[in-house]
Amino acid sequence: MPNNISPLPRDPWIGRTVDDRYRILEKIGRGGMGVVYKVEHTQMGKVAALKLLHSNLARDPDLAKRFHREATSISRLNHPNIVQVFDFGRVEQSMYLVMEYLPGEDLAMILRREGPLPVQRCIPILTQMCDALSEAHHQNVIHRDLKP
Repeated sequence: MPNNISPLPRDPWIGRTVDDRYRILEKIGRGGMGVVYKVEHTQMGKVAALKLLHSNLARDPDLAKRFHREATSISRLNHPNIVQVFDFGRVEQSMYLVMEYLPGEDLAMILRREGPLPVQRCIPILTQMCDALSEAHHQNVIHRDLKP
């Protein structure tokens, strides 16, 4: 009996190198603004995460300016509960942001698996989030899209 299920299309970015220095290894996430990939710096061998904006968003001049402004602001933040941003730029018709790669599960995955968390587990998580937001606010950065 023939298999009528076609394989999923291969992601065209996997295996490519962005700006001659970030080799894309695998897709690790997707959201409304773009796709996040695990990458390796070709010269240093350091693993990082690269967020590639959807090309239709990068073509909007106002959004491109906002992305550049926000990437610059975020890259100046230094706090244990804020992911470090190392680099950003343009590739083809899109824009990208390179940040530290943090292996593990995000809060959404934990909540799907475990359901509502007990208060004793929530308090340290919320404290870390509030500390990070406080640091960002002290640097005049307002987070407009909190996610688990």
